[in-house]
Parts: sequence; C-alpha cells; structure tokens
Amino acid sequence: DTRSDGEWTNDLLRPAAVDGTVCLDCHQDLQAPEKLAAHTHHEANSSGSACMNCHMPNTNVGFLRGMRNHRITVPRVQDSLATGRPLACNQCHLDQTLVWSGQHLSEWYGHNKAEVPAVHRDVAASLVWMWSGDAGQRALGAWNLRWPPALAVSGRDWTTPHLLALLEDDYPGIRQIALRSLEVNGVMEKEAVKVFAPEAERRAQMSAIRAAPGTQASTQPTTGPRPELLLMESGQLDAARIAALKSQRDPVPLSLAE
Repeated sequence: DTRSDGEWTNDLLRPAAVDGTVCLDCHQDLQAPEKLAAHTHHEANSSGSACMNCHMPNTNVGFLRGMRNHRITVPRVQDSLATGRPLACNQCHLDQTLVWSGQHLSEWYGHNKAEVPAVHRDVAASLVWMWSGDAGQRALGAWNLRWPPALAVSGRDWTTPHLLALLEDDYPGIRQIALRSLEVNGVMEKEAVKVFAPEAERRAQMSAIRAAPGTQASTQPTTGPRPELLLMESGQLDAARIAALKSQRDPVPLSLAE
C-alpha cells in the first residue's frame, strides 16, 4: 500500500467526517472559520482545528499503523492518566509534557487540573508512554514519530535516536513500525534491519547502522541538550532516564488483535 499514513488512516472515515462536515452539521455555531478558531485555539485551516484529531484521535493500532478511535471523546488529562490512552493534544505536540497540555485545557475549556505524576512534569508525554508504556502505547509512539501533522508541529530532528532504540524492542511488530517510521522520515531504507531475525543478528545490524556516518548525523538535535526529550547535548539518548522509565513497564505479554 503506497498511500501515505494520513490517507490510509483517514480512509476509514467517510469524507464528511474527514473534513468535519458531519460534525459542523450539528455544531453549526462553529461553521464560521473565526468561530472554529476561537473554539480550538488553533488556526481554522490547521490540523489543530480538525475535529477528528481532537475528538477521534489515533489511539488504536491496526495493520502496524495508528488508527482512529471511532468513539467520540473529549481530550482530558484525567482520562489519559486513568486509562493509559494517549491524550490527543500530545499526539500532535509530541515534544510537550502532559502538564503543558493540562494547563492549556484548563485555560481554554475550564478543565480541572489533574494531579500529574512527577515524570509527566519534565518529560514529553509521548516519550513517557513510549518508554514506560505497554506494547500498544509503544507501537503508537513509534507510529506517531512519522505522522505528518505531529512532525509539522513538533519537528523531527529529535526523533531518530528514539526510533533507532525501538528497533531493539522485544516485540517484532514494534520493531517493524519503528523501521517504517525511519524509512518514511528518510533516515534509512526499507528492510535495512531484519526485524524478525534472531537477536544476535539484529544486534550486529544495529551496531553497523549506529556506526554509519549518515545515521549518526541524523541523530544530532539542532540545539543543545533537550531533557524533556530525553536527549543529552551529544544528541544521544539519556540512557539512565530511559532505563528508569523502562523499569516501570508492565511485563505481562500483550497481544494486539487486528
């Protein structure tokens, strides 16, 4: 399937849902661009004003891609903390914390501020889920790092080290998603790593990839250390903080049914 992730994912919705027509048929007070922008606090023609991105976000996994949840919901920090379902805000703003999202939701919509664990105060929420979460959260994290609306908002200069690390995940499906994201982002070619190969063979492949000058250059952030993104000044991952996050994972095996 050569279609982009955006085309493929939105293909599950009828056109009236993709452009928001079906939503605005009822919410007629938001039909005018200025009214819509006032409601969303994003430009009317931006991904942040697309109804489906806030109310039907890509919180499911299917065919090794993120897929939209067909339940219409309101993004709330409390719900994300209670269920583990990624907050829609942080699926676009991949480089922001859950506290950051909570502050905006409180200011804009009057949401009560939730008690947020310490880790969500200084680490981007997408990375908390990706490194401390279960296989489903990690799969969504790997896919989000190639989703065009998210990269347009959050940039991509910091994503490569995380995707390279996910190539060593215990789940081959997550390794495949990470590899595809690296391919889409122009970092490496398709099939550069045999994700179903024995561990020793994969480790040898990863060592060769990390030693390649082109790959090393692509891991360098554009500006200094970025602790909220678990990156040190060298552009390498902060191994100690990531190990601490990984220690919080629930090790029970998880099967994602298609």
